[in-house]
Amino acid sequence: MSALINVLLPVFLIIGVGFTSAKLKWLPSSAVDGVMLFTQKFAIPCLLFNAMVNIEIGNYFNFLLIVSYFIPSLIGFFLGILISRSLLKYSLEKSVVIGFCCLYSNSLMLGLPIMEQAYGTNSLGPNYAIIALNTPFCYMTGIVFMEFVKGRGNGLSSTVVKAIKGIFNNILVLSILLGVLINILEIIIPTTINNAIDIIIKAAIPTAIFGLGGVLARYKVNGDILPVLLIALIALLMKPSLGYYLADYNQLDKNSIRAVVLTAAMAPGLNAYIFANMYNTGTKIAATSVLFSTTLSVFTLWYWLSVLA
Repeated sequence: MSALINVLLPVFLIIGVGFTSAKLKWLPSSAVDGVMLFTQKFAIPCLLFNAMVNIEIGNYFNFLLIVSYFIPSLIGFFLGILISRSLLKYSLEKSVVIGFCCLYSNSLMLGLPIMEQAYGTNSLGPNYAIIALNTPFCYMTGIVFMEFVKGRGNGLSSTVVKAIKGIFNNILVLSILLGVLINILEIIIPTTINNAIDIIIKAAIPTAIFGLGGVLARYKVNGDILPVLLIALIALLMKPSLGYYLADYNQLDKNSIRAVVLTAAMAPGLNAYIFANMYNTGTKIAATSVLFSTTLSVFTLWYWLSVLA
């Protein structure tokens, strides 16, 4: 009960305020877009850049940590595709979208604040290592498979090139790479710039989760219920269960186990909907799964926090 009150409720309360403000039109749609634009184009890139500059790369970019997180994610991706195609009889394109929803966890807007709220700012090193690879890895996987399935005749090599170009046009990826480069080269950032970055990143998490609530208010529970339940089951229960087993088997430290499990236990992020919208396929399922799984995660995260206590 204390985990629910002290960790989850503050985060979901802010999401609820954003959701209610948008739903009741206290904030117009353009204002929500403005919040998300500031968050995704400025505040979060500064947060990730600062984290990569200051992270001890040798300590946190641990191969066993990465394996413990991404193997369950890949299994969720392929399982989502397989069940959607073979049992639910969806097209291959829509099945890839469902698989992507199973693959992509909301590691940034939801996972980071909950980890911070539960275990403190000093616990976030393993989270940043996962986040640094999560978006590039998931988009690369999703785009390559979707392009291959759609059979546009461009060949696998050109598909991979297209995926790489799309990833490196992402401001989040660029901010991570720039931070890692400065870290490796040990470049000293002037104090004035550091102070300005510190001011911006203080707003990153609150505005991100508030804006997430505002965006979720646009969605309705509207789509086939079976794939939505499948996504929730894989994302909220199967992936973190497998992640817990692998992290424990690989003898990760307690903080890394927490990062693997809690990040894997997050609902699909808004990028799941963005991916579906890119291909104009399965958008209702993706939108509904984001809303439904985020709501359901209040209870599943309570369970995982009790397991990790």
